[in-house]
Amino acid sequence: MFILDLETVLNQMDLIQNCPVLKNVIIFQTIFEELNVRKPAAYNTLKNLIEVDTYRKFYIFPNEFFEATYTPIQSNENQEERNERAVIKAALYYKDHLKVSNEFLIKKLNFF
Repeated sequence: MFILDLETVLNQMDLIQNCPVLKNVIIFQTIFEELNVRKPAAYNTLKNLIEVDTYRKFYIFPNEFFEATYTPIQSNENQEERNERAVIKAALYYKDHLKVSNEFLIKKLNFF
């Protein structure tokens, strides 16, 4: 299983499309929506991949609507900071939920 961060979906779409090793891929809703804002063509490519590639299985995790991962914006932060916290919270949820080691977590969350 793989969880893709924003930098990966922004800059490595060719790899995502063509790497047969990438199976059971999770993309957080926060990242998917930000991709649509920053690179609509990459968003459409990924959306198509999710709909068509049933062998490798790409999933959007609705972290924005899931109680355990919902992250409201705080008064002292901007939307980018809030989104970064949302991605970290969702990654930690998956780590705890799946009972995996820290190696599972994204080592570098350069969200913006």
